[in-house]
Amino acid sequence: MTPTDTISTARALLAARLPFLLMGPPGVGKSAFCAAAAAPTHNVVLLHPSVSEPTDVHGLPMLRGDSAVFAPFDEMVVLRDASAPTLVVLEDLGQATTAVQASWMQLIHARALGSFRVSDCVTFAATSNRAGDKAGAGRLISALRNRFAAIIDVEVSAADFVEYCDDRVNPLVPRFVAFYPAALTDAPSDTGAFSSPRSLEAAGKILDLRLPGPVQNELLVACLGAGIGRQFAAFIQHASSLPSIGAIFANPHDAPVVTELAQRYAVTTALAAAASAATFGAGLAYVRRIQGAEYETVYVTTATRITDRSTDTRRAKVALICATSEFTQWAAAHNRSV
Repeated sequence: MTPTDTISTARALLAARLPFLLMGPPGVGKSAFCAAAAAPTHNVVLLHPSVSEPTDVHGLPMLRGDSAVFAPFDEMVVLRDASAPTLVVLEDLGQATTAVQASWMQLIHARALGSFRVSDCVTFAATSNRAGDKAGAGRLISALRNRFAAIIDVEVSAADFVEYCDDRVNPLVPRFVAFYPAALTDAPSDTGAFSSPRSLEAAGKILDLRLPGPVQNELLVACLGAGIGRQFAAFIQHASSLPSIGAIFANPHDAPVVTELAQRYAVTTALAAAASAATFGAGLAYVRRIQGAEYETVYVTTATRITDRSTDTRRAKVALICATSEFTQWAAAHNRSV
């Protein structure tokens, strides 16, 4: 679900006082979407189960006469005593231990745990990365997942990100994302930085420092990772002369052809990242005008990895591979006809 749809859906669930869970990669803005859905009608309380223990939820046991009761900690008192509409967001729930996850089940569903009662003014939401996001998140136990009225998978949208940037982010950042939307969905590496909406916003703050070019470029790599960081640095250098990706897809035979090495690579990878089955052929027609077999190879292999591998796309890839000298040599060595 796109950010715009996520916020509107979350707002509707909140109005109905139904708990919801936002799932998505790190840095996509899940917490910000919860805050946007809550504003201006609800207070927002952020809790962090990932650094909690079950006792933090259940409370501290203490004697009262000849029996024991559980005294809630301060953050839980807010849930009990809330007198105004309040959205309680459980941050990074997938990183919490199984015991902590289990401790929240009754509060989310039955809104009570022993003698502790959640205020009627409170609605629960949670955010979590997915197990495959390399963010340290484990699997949410099924009994907890089933307590939420809706589990929303958050997608990244270049259009929504550009709109979000508005005047709050250095204008080169939304221009880069519009040119190269794949910067929003860079897969996290096992180590080091990677690109996401959050790190792209940080990159804008780096640009605002107005550091010398070489230092700025190194910091962009440190912020966004080597691939996207260098791509962004090249984009900044040639931003005024790069053609519109949409214009290329619309008219690949007449769009201005880039000539410099960095421009060629930037446009080729941007076209590949934005290509669909419908626009793949137009992108390939433009890349062929750049006149470099290596750019055709980069475009085709990257585009077919990103797109849905439709039949037309696979055929185009096979046609390109069959036209290369490497394939001809392989076919001759294996007694195959080309």
